[in-house]
Formats: sequence, structure tokens, C-alpha cells
Amino acid sequence: MKCISKFHQLTNSFRFGALPGLVFGITAGYLIGKFSYIGTCRELFLKKLPNSNMSKIIRKSTGMEPLSDEVDIHLELIKFYGSQNFQFK
Repeated sequence: MKCISKFHQLTNSFRFGALPGLVFGITAGYLIGKFSYIGTCRELFLKKLPNSNMSKIIRKSTGMEPLSDEVDIHLELIKFYGSQNFQFK
């Protein structure tokens, strides 16, 4: 901690010392790591659990095409209800 303060990269406050800068650095690193892993999590859901509800939500939110069985279900609903009464959400 002292060697970082000597190079003025982490300045000490009179009252709290280097603690606020340290807490900010840890929090920023955690949040950057969390947000950078979102894409990897999406890919893992789509590869390992392609038929799960979460994968369906990911496909819908990113504009990807649904799986063929999802399309078949929608087509059956359209046939059952009629094309004029059925609306996709």
C-alpha cells in the first residue's frame, strides 16, 4: 500500500487513508469483470441448454431465430386460433 502511495497512483486522504481508493478499485474491478462475463454466460446457456426458458429469452432479446420446435409450436397456435386472432408478443 505504501509503495503505491509513493508513486501517487493512490493518494491518501487525511481522514481515511487509502481505504476509499482501495474500495473503489475493488468495486470497479468486480463490476467490470461481471459485465464482461455476460456474453460468455449467454453463449454457455445457448450451447449447453438450448431448449431452456433462459435460452428462449436470450434468443428473443438478441433477435436470434427461435429453434425449429419453437416455430412449430407457434405455427400450431396460429392454426388453432386462426391468423387474425393470434398475436405474437
